[in-house]
Amino acid sequence: AEEGKVAVRHVRRDAMEQIKKHGHDSGVTEDEVEQAEKDLQKLTDTYSGKIDGHVVTKEKEILTV
Repeated sequence: AEEGKVAVRHVRRDAMEQIKKHGHDSGVTEDEVEQAEKDLQKLTDTYSGKIDGHVVTKEKEILTV
């Protein structure tokens, strides 16, 4: 699970770099760049939460004898 969360964070980092790099070059406003960054963070949090949920489910499954 931790490897999955690390992978999600790496994707977020790469996406943030792209947003910052291309956002300013393409005439996107600062507010739009900021909103895109917030949306990306929400997605990251959502998928990290899903991973955590799967871990809890798997732990219960393993502990059920």
